[in-house]
Amino acid sequence: MTTEPSFAASIELAYIPDHRERARKRLLSQDWDKPRIASLAEALGMGAQALEDVYFDLLMGRRLESSVGAQLDTWGAIVGEARGALGDTDYRRFIEARVAANVCKGSVDELLAIWELVTYPSTVRYLSMYPAGFKLQAVRPRLFNARMARRVSRFMADVKPAGVTMVLIEALPGYFGFDGNPAALGYNVGKFARVL
Repeated sequence: MTTEPSFAASIELAYIPDHRERARKRLLSQDWDKPRIASLAEALGMGAQALEDVYFDLLMGRRLESSVGAQLDTWGAIVGEARGALGDTDYRRFIEARVAANVCKGSVDELLAIWELVTYPSTVRYLSMYPAGFKLQAVRPRLFNARMARRVSRFMADVKPAGVTMVLIEALPGYFGFDGNPAALGYNVGKFARVL
């Protein structure tokens, strides 16, 4: 999967930059030639424009998709995800994953979606292990560093259902695997994957 997943709700708001002109145009035709009434309408429109500007900036700055720095830290505190050493882009993704994890019921689709968020960019797979376990595999362009591997592993341990075995596998494209596995090069060829 190549696009960055997002669990944040998308709200389409239209910014109105011309309240002053709109207020004047909405005057009744009998008041068009009265300068005092037109001035009053324009003054009210300018006040509405000032409120629109302030509220729109406030709203857009508070959205997860556009939050940075301290605003992201506030989001993290709300959902229970500490920043650690993450930059804004990675931290935003982990906050989205934490939001999903906080409401996760343990279904395969939910686990895969969360796994995809914390391992982005990656191609993910779910493999069942009989009788009570599963493997989550992520094929990534490069492996995680040790700190990020620990963070991803701890995060997924928080999400997994109780009493179920979970194995997290991280691999590079063209990893060593058996024939029939679509992402592997085949038996005795390729790079080794690793368990997180």
